[in-house]
Amino acid sequence: MSTMKIKGLLIFSHFLAFVGYSQVANFSASNTTICVGGQVQFINNSTGAATYNWTFLDGGTNQSSTLVAPVITYPNPGIFTVVLTAAAGPSNTDTEVKLAYITVLASATATLSVAGSDNQTVCLGDQIDTIEYTILGAQGITFTSPLPSGVSSAVVSDTSGCVVTITGTPSSVGSFNYSFETIPGVNNCGPITVNGTITVDEPPTITFLSGNTNQVVCVNTPADTIKYTIGGAATFASVSGLPPGMTGVFSGGIITISGTPLVAGPFPFTVSATGGVCPPATAGGIINVDPYIILASPIGTDNQTVCVNDSIVDIVYTLGAGFTGATIDTLPPGINGTFFPGGYIISGASSQVGTVVYTITTQGGSCGSATASGAITITAGPTLDLTSLPGTDIQAVCTGSTMIDIEYTAGGSATGATVSGLPFGINGNLVGNVLTISGSSTQIGVFPFSVTTTGSACGNVTLIGEITIDTFAVIQFISAQFTDTQQVCINSSIDSIWYQFSGSATGAIGINLPIGVNVTIQGDTAIISDTANSAGIYAYTIYTTGGACPADSAYGLLTVDDSLGLQLLSAPGSDNQVLCDNNGNSIDTIMYLISSGADTVVVTGLPPGIIDTFYNDTLLITGTPIGPGTYTYTMVVSGSFCPNDTLTGSIEIQTAQLLLISEPYTNDQLVCLTSGIDSIVYVVGGPVLVLDLPLGVSSTYIPGVPNLLVITGTPVVVGSHYYTLQFAGPCGNSLAVGYITVSGGIESFMAGPDTTINLGQSVDLFALGTNLTSFLWTPSETLSNDIISNPVATPSQTTTYTVTVSDIYGCVASMPVEVIIDTDIELFIPNLFSPNGDGYNDTWEIPNLSLFPNTSVTVINREGQTVYENSAYDNSWDGTFEGKKLPDATYYYLVKFSSTDQLLKGAVTILRNEK
Repeated sequence: MSTMKIKGLLIFSHFLAFVGYSQVANFSASNTTICVGGQVQFINNSTGAATYNWTFLDGGTNQSSTLVAPVITYPNPGIFTVVLTAAAGPSNTDTEVKLAYITVLASATATLSVAGSDNQTVCLGDQIDTIEYTILGAQGITFTSPLPSGVSSAVVSDTSGCVVTITGTPSSVGSFNYSFETIPGVNNCGPITVNGTITVDEPPTITFLSGNTNQVVCVNTPADTIKYTIGGAATFASVSGLPPGMTGVFSGGIITISGTPLVAGPFPFTVSATGGVCPPATAGGIINVDPYIILASPIGTDNQTVCVNDSIVDIVYTLGAGFTGATIDTLPPGINGTFFPGGYIISGASSQVGTVVYTITTQGGSCGSATASGAITITAGPTLDLTSLPGTDIQAVCTGSTMIDIEYTAGGSATGATVSGLPFGINGNLVGNVLTISGSSTQIGVFPFSVTTTGSACGNVTLIGEITIDTFAVIQFISAQFTDTQQVCINSSIDSIWYQFSGSATGAIGINLPIGVNVTIQGDTAIISDTANSAGIYAYTIYTTGGACPADSAYGLLTVDDSLGLQLLSAPGSDNQVLCDNNGNSIDTIMYLISSGADTVVVTGLPPGIIDTFYNDTLLITGTPIGPGTYTYTMVVSGSFCPNDTLTGSIEIQTAQLLLISEPYTNDQLVCLTSGIDSIVYVVGGPVLVLDLPLGVSSTYIPGVPNLLVITGTPVVVGSHYYTLQFAGPCGNSLAVGYITVSGGIESFMAGPDTTINLGQSVDLFALGTNLTSFLWTPSETLSNDIISNPVATPSQTTTYTVTVSDIYGCVASMPVEVIIDTDIELFIPNLFSPNGDGYNDTWEIPNLSLFPNTSVTVINREGQTVYENSAYDNSWDGTFEGKKLPDATYYYLVKFSSTDQLLKGAVTILRNEK
């Protein structure tokens, strides 16, 4: 029988008798947790075995051994299983498996982000290239060899490790070997050491030793010798930019510049010292070899062409250092040359067309003069002119009609012209330098076109124009039928006549319309409207306007009839006469002429006794009036197409009467200040003179049948006012008087008292004052009478009463009176009563409850059933429910007051004591 033990579990592979087999596989280790690359000594604790077979999982190719106690090296981090099989014979084996037995911890790792950056050489004063390490398996580092001065490190850690960054600018020369060790993290072995080198080189130097670095020398004359000392890390020096004939020689740490220049000109030279990793050191100067003049502006600027009045590109020359001036022989007008130390500039703009060749000659200096020449060409600009009649460049043409030729002439530097934007059928034809636009088109629309010159180096000139191709004009009658053949009365508005125009028409005008009738335009509609002020028959025409096509027209007929009329023939003023009713005289005859178109006249409103007579186009009004009054009569004539004409007149029959017809008291009334008086009305014989009315009161005369005088208003002055009415006329004189007394308000008014009473009590209120006629108390619900001076108040809660009074003048005043209710009353609610019919305590009586009107009482039994409920309890509950006696027991009550938010709860017991 063989067995395998895995984590203490014994599994039987075969059922064999235990006969003489006692081998057992077992082992231990010197250490079960090691660092990567470490060794483990395994200890064999097996019994009864002759051979051993070990298997070691190590995260790689795995290892095995047949030794009794092998030593194993683990190359990879991780957690690994070990298996030992112990055998006493071919079929007698025992295997011990220890899962996750050996733990191999990882060492820290350092990865350089940029290869080679840990071994770099820099120049003193230059910043090093950043050195960055990514460390896994460590949360920090410690430097064991320092960085160069001026260079520092920074560490940023996280759960997997850290990042080390080295930056800075070294401040000392030398080779610096730095080194740091990692600080182990949790479950990591270490430390590891990381090394690097930073080499700091000294830069080359170059120092002026002797000579003149900025010298002027004549051509073919030896120059002054110039020397520089080379130092620092420099191992070699060279010079560039020397004039032909001069050299630079490096020897013994010194570079020497010497020789005889063979070519004139400015020669900036540069001396470079090189060696090591640092950039070269440089020095320099300039050797001016006279005489020379050199173009310094861009090549070609000394031979340029520009348009007239345009600025040339500045022409700049560099002159030899020894020159003190320069002259130029000729330039185009407006262009000038200016000398400045070391140079000469030509600039400006000219309006003179042509080519000018110039020569510049230097002045001064010890090496002779130099010259330079160039040319400036001024080119004329293009021109473009409309040479056809003015306005031909903006024209409208009817579709299919030939347009008026438009002619443009190109000039100046322009050799021709082109046109764009023309409608189909209309073209531009260029002959020489003249462009002619002509033709006809059926393409409807507005066509802006442009003409542009060609052939000039000085740009182009563009002129614009517009050709409109119009459609034929159309006008159409669109208003109601027959409105274009209507008949109206003179001075009357006609019914609007509407026409719609289209095509090229932009408006319309009317011919032979009646005076006062006009044409207005609204959008695409012409409207004939307004008042016809002249009689006659008008055959009118309306024409379209606008566009290039012929006008369209429409026709109509307007008949304007003359109006009816009335004309006074009698003396002026006879239609507005006054006479007395007590002299029996007839009125002066009133005569009117009626227009010939009228056949009827109706007169209304004449005084009794006055009649009208219509005969032979004449209307006569005659007679003797009966009864006073002012009569406005009306005459209406009719009998024509035009509306009836109306004319009015008046006949006033006066008396000396002054009769009060309003209430008798009104002419002797009392009124309060700022209150309106009651209207005072008199029947009067005619206009009346009214005197001494109070300020704010006025009178109005109303003529009629009868004539009235009405006095109204609101007086604004206190006092007694005696007014008079005076009538004086052809019918006699009369006088009437009246009084208006104005009071300033109620005097000596008081009310009271403010008082405090117990709930359920009453108090007498009062209001006193002079000449009081009425009283009104509010609120009235708890008062015995709200319209007397002294009501009795019985409030159930604190109440402010307001009394409003008025006096004989109608003045009104108000005053408050407060009655405070003292609700601090002790209310005892009995918890027991005995409704047994003995006349004593037979109902549940709550003393003083009457002081709290409308108090709600609810009683419930122990089961929550309501057995009694009353919204205005009157101490009458006798312990019954639905007519039956309730059993002796304890019940629960709720007492809610109507005047407060208070709610009382408690228990009451029914105990009848019946035998």
